[in-house]
Amino acid sequence: MILKQELNLKKKISKLEKLLHEKNKKPLNPVLNTEKLRNQLFNLKQKFESLIKKLEKEFPEYFNLKYDFKAASADEIKKQIPKDTMVIEYFLGDENIFAFVFTKSEYYVRQIRKSKSFDDKIKTYRYLLTQTAGIMDENTATKFSELSYYFYKVLLKDILSPISM
Repeated sequence: MILKQELNLKKKISKLEKLLHEKNKKPLNPVLNTEKLRNQLFNLKQKFESLIKKLEKEFPEYFNLKYDFKAASADEIKKQIPKDTMVIEYFLGDENIFAFVFTKSEYYVRQIRKSKSFDDKIKTYRYLLTQTAGIMDENTATKFSELSYYFYKVLLKDILSPISM
């Protein structure tokens, strides 16, 4: 029962967040009141927080497995990386992309300016990756190749350039 309640609250929160995000991008429906949506979202998040506290109290093992995250430090992550290996994690912001780069011996963050067309290119690339099922016509293969090279230049080239691979 509690797990079902948790799932339902997550779904409702996600739906409201999506509605607010879309409404902020462009006015979808003038009938939808942004303030009303924000209040509903706030109330749902309050209910979710209460549920999490209840889970922590009544089902501590479940809570610890699902919600008690402990962030690893950069040094802890570096210790886990094999020699001659690089791990890159990306965070996409509205205007910038941040690359968190780890090797056995170092850690640094690289800020990359995000082009206005970046999000559209990502959508196209994802579509090409998932819809072609390994069979591409010449135009699709060309577009895939162009986008692959674009993402290499934007996301990897400068990070990999100091390394002789």
